[in-house]
Amino acid sequence: MRIAYFSPLRPVASGVSDYSEELLPYLVRHIDIDIFVDGYEPETPYIRECFPIYDATEFEGRHQERPYDALLYQMGNHPGHLYIYRMLQRYPGVVVLHDLVLHHFLEGVFLERQWSPEAYRSAFPEAIRDSLLRRCLAGHWSETDHFLFSGLQTVLTWSRAVIVHSEAARMEVLQVFPEAQVHVVPLCVGPDRSPFRGRPPAQVKKELGLSPDTLMLATFGLATPSKRLDIALEAYRELLRDYPDARYLVVGEISPYFDLRRLVRERGLEGLVWVTGHVPLEEFYGLVDVADICIQLRYPSAGETSAALLRVMSKGKPVLVSNYRQFAELPDDCCLKVDLGATEGAMVGAYLALLAHDKDLRRCIGERARQYIATHHSVERTVQGYLEVLGQASRKRPFPGNPGGADMSADEMEEWIDVPALVAAIRRELFRQMEEGRQIPPDWERYQTVITDGLMEEIRLALAERWHAGELVGPDMGRYHVFDSAPQELEENLKVLNTRWDRIYEPLEVKRRTPLLGDLWAGIRRRFHEEVRSYLDPMIYRQSEVNGAIVSALNLLARGVYGGSLARSLQTLHREVRELRKQVEGLQHHLQRGEKQEA
Repeated sequence: MRIAYFSPLRPVASGVSDYSEELLPYLVRHIDIDIFVDGYEPETPYIRECFPIYDATEFEGRHQERPYDALLYQMGNHPGHLYIYRMLQRYPGVVVLHDLVLHHFLEGVFLERQWSPEAYRSAFPEAIRDSLLRRCLAGHWSETDHFLFSGLQTVLTWSRAVIVHSEAARMEVLQVFPEAQVHVVPLCVGPDRSPFRGRPPAQVKKELGLSPDTLMLATFGLATPSKRLDIALEAYRELLRDYPDARYLVVGEISPYFDLRRLVRERGLEGLVWVTGHVPLEEFYGLVDVADICIQLRYPSAGETSAALLRVMSKGKPVLVSNYRQFAELPDDCCLKVDLGATEGAMVGAYLALLAHDKDLRRCIGERARQYIATHHSVERTVQGYLEVLGQASRKRPFPGNPGGADMSADEMEEWIDVPALVAAIRRELFRQMEEGRQIPPDWERYQTVITDGLMEEIRLALAERWHAGELVGPDMGRYHVFDSAPQELEENLKVLNTRWDRIYEPLEVKRRTPLLGDLWAGIRRRFHEEVRSYLDPMIYRQSEVNGAIVSALNLLARGVYGGSLARSLQTLHREVRELRKQVEGLQHHLQRGEKQEA
């Protein structure tokens, strides 16, 4: 099989450039590849020496002279993909969709760098494209709107097949364009390029001039507001109380729309947070070797699978991720998932304190992460997926292959700590703190004995004992009485809320009553409806989020209602245990005094 491959490559500073340069050496072992770039020479020597490289303007002549079996487009939300976007509309092919939101790309290219409003409009459904353009040009816009309107219409229309990297992404693409042929091919992680590979972190730190005992936190990848670094830095500042030598490393390009220095300055962390900017892949892997704990949060998300996250996990590092969209698909035992909402900062703080204290837990989660990546994100598995999709698109089935990586047998698995149970216990502890009216993030000095100083079993027991508090307190909501039995109307209201909280409005249906006037009136009503919707949709979206939070709070209240009697029973039992302990301590004291008198 012979294919034309369209993708940015270095020196274009894009995650897709790194992805292609990792994938190409393995894909070329099975098919012939011609690479087409946008008017530059790739800087990586291996790519220049081992692949035929042409400018995109040469494609049409080469394709007419000797047609390619398939065309492969690597498409992302970056200006460097403009030539791919245009070529796809002339020559449909297989699209690897790295981002499910292209709105930033469309606005930046067609409304800012060059004036092409029709190209911008065509990327959205016909019912909303005009109102979106007017809103954008009038400045009635926010960053959240980019994530509400994806702009995938053009790409999906001209694609013969679509490759995404997660099941969540596949479902979202089908919601936008049900006719699309969507395939899930895992994002591959190439070999470790670190100059320090195989060496323990303490030795790497020493070689870089750091103390081997320095606790190093790190975030990798493009730094944007959605990376939640404000939350991470606040939790890091709390951690400094117990670990004053800890340092925070931010590795990656800083978005021009994100003032990271201001965040650091406002929290008094100058000199403690080190920012590298963009680094080559070899240096990236080397800095992962230095890290002890990685924080890779993201909200909102453009639906992308984070290559930085997978590379960190492949190095056996414990990592915190947002429990959201594609990241929620990761197994619960190979990362620590942070819930969105009021407890987000508290969960990050609890996880950092726990991991900082327990090296064995860091090793356990990191090793599980490494095994997961080796099994599910191997280059061999990715190449096999590409061969199957390209074979279908070109009507030529490539020779069968065997996806790399096989699950380990139960006998080969080590006896691990129950990480999901531990995460659930921390969640319960944070809700308990909310019920008692304590602030979030919590005052860690008051909770050291529960969060940081106990062994794993002691943590589980302590959290289980203190789960039910008897009174429910939410943020700024006041206190609520706990009933002995659940009122019937509470059950009925919760049932209604849980099934209908996101049903905000019904779509407009315009019925024609007279042949001419009916059509005219229907058109006027539809146009008016579109204009109103363009202003109301963002507010409706935010109201849905508020409704979801209200339902969650009411469900939490219901737990207190149903668990009231059990909570009181547990409290009574707890008091009896304390009394017995006092009696035992008194008896021990009495015996010790008797032994001293005899001596």
